[in-house]
Amino acid sequence: MRLCAALLALLAASAAARTDVTTDNALDLDLEGYVYLRYGVYGQEGSIPDDAFELRRAGLKTDFALSSNLGGQLQVETRTDEIYLKDCYAEWEPADRVGLTLGLFKVPFCLNTLNGAWDLYSPEHSLGHGELSDLYYAGRDLGAMLSISPYGPAELMLCVSNGGPPEPEPEDRELQYTARAEAEIPGNVTLGLSGSRLRLGQEDPQSVEGYESSDPQMAWGVDARLSRPLSNRVEAGLTAEYLEADNWLEAEVLEGAEAPIMKDIWARGRLTWYPSSGGRVERIDLAVGYETLDTGDGSGYHRLLTPAVTIWPADTWRIRMAGMTHSFDVGADEEYTDIILELGAEF
Repeated sequence: MRLCAALLALLAASAAARTDVTTDNALDLDLEGYVYLRYGVYGQEGSIPDDAFELRRAGLKTDFALSSNLGGQLQVETRTDEIYLKDCYAEWEPADRVGLTLGLFKVPFCLNTLNGAWDLYSPEHSLGHGELSDLYYAGRDLGAMLSISPYGPAELMLCVSNGGPPEPEPEDRELQYTARAEAEIPGNVTLGLSGSRLRLGQEDPQSVEGYESSDPQMAWGVDARLSRPLSNRVEAGLTAEYLEADNWLEAEVLEGAEAPIMKDIWARGRLTWYPSSGGRVERIDLAVGYETLDTGDGSGYHRLLTPAVTIWPADTWRIRMAGMTHSFDVGADEEYTDIILELGAEF
């Protein structure tokens, strides 16, 4: 029932989607909807079902402006079993090249996480994104972020956040600190460096303070992006990222144990072809991604190979077919491939 209500809301909003609305109190609204529908064939042994149609995600996003230097975003998303608030933040620019973000937003860590689902060249985010989100280093959080652009194509982001999922009465009262710097260098190359620090805490009636906390848990990463034209109609791109993080889920860090190190490296190459104007296809993306993840729990590497073809009849919708081949160090019989066919649309 909740899903039906959400889909009806999406359809009702489509009449005003991608349009600007101005209210009596000078509030400018830019309303946008999106939906991702897919069919998947899953190769892992024991997968139930082994093929299925899915509503991967659907949602409404509103960008608003209260003045020339104050705005924000509100985003609500639904899947087949839940409706939730995805983004809710305000952005203030008190001076040129300086911005302050307050609310629920993505903390500036892990390039793959910071890329939105619409901008990925694969059906899913990286394996490292999932692990880092579970460890609270990456993903959305409530907090504040200061952004500074000291010169040209360079930016520094400094963020303080709760460091965990929102709770009415959280036991963990430790804050998380995250920083990211990125700059474009000659050759149309963008380099990024990020780091995150958090502690875990909980109530402890046996201690004098009634509270205990762990040693700092750290994560860092470095990434690079390259994009350049090969001809008038062909463009090539390469993106890579390396990440390390204290995997505190695999150790009793509140008791002083040292967390093992999670290591993740992924890379993606792509070719984009723009057919002649006036055709029925605006562009075609060919991409191949490869990733190796070691969670530090002793199980070895999880490797993922993801070739994908994306056809864009228009810039508002696309059709993607991709294969996701998983392999593990634990044994050759653990290799399997998922096939994904997805329709994505913005309106």
